[in-house]
Amino acid sequence: NPNSAAVRTWWDSFNLELGRFDVSLSEAQRVLELDPDSLLGLHKLAWSYFHSGRLRESIVIHDQMLEIEPNYAWG
Repeated sequence: NPNSAAVRTWWDSFNLELGRFDVSLSEAQRVLELDPDSLLGLHKLAWSYFHSGRLRESIVIHDQMLEIEPNYAWG
């Protein structure tokens, strides 16, 4: 299902593991379009930024996670 945030999350993870950072980033962004309140979606986007070497963007997303849920371990 192309409109499933869960499926897109797993597809993001798969592409991240293969080093396909451009695909991983676009999938993580799509997850958040489908489910804007998803902490896991934010986590995946931050992780994609981190592995792409875009550390500042990763930090911004992590800060957003902590604003939403201060006790979120991955934040």
